[in-house]
Amino acid sequence: MFRSTHTAIAVALALLAAPAAFAAAPTPGNTPPPQPTFDALWRSITQNPGCPVTTTPTFYVVQCKGELILWYFTKPGHPAHPAVIKREMVMKDGAVTAHEEGWSFGSDRTQSPFKAWLAQISDLDRQMQDAIARDRQPPAR
Repeated sequence: MFRSTHTAIAVALALLAAPAAFAAAPTPGNTPPPQPTFDALWRSITQNPGCPVTTTPTFYVVQCKGELILWYFTKPGHPAHPAVIKREMVMKDGAVTAHEEGWSFGSDRTQSPFKAWLAQISDLDRQMQDAIARDRQPPAR
């Protein structure tokens, strides 16, 4: 995914430059929120004209303008399909951190590929965070 430290930093900075505008709707009373479905998540994100969809060979990436969140939706043929990953960048204590949340809606046979896909994205985020931390270190004298 990221080909260099500079690309990772550019992506992180671009995401951080946008104001965070996404907030979850409150749930009235003690009623737990309904379980999402693949189609419901897709509709809720992509119905906004400010949320362009980028196509890759096996999944879609959606980033709404002004948000620090990337949504990944598998396409049919992806080993984890149907699945969704929400990847959010957060600035905390002067450092960029990423948080991933995922939903797998497939059969038992898709669970292992889903876990591997989520782990791959989490690993990319750790690499990005490490690269940013290294670049923020003062040069050795």
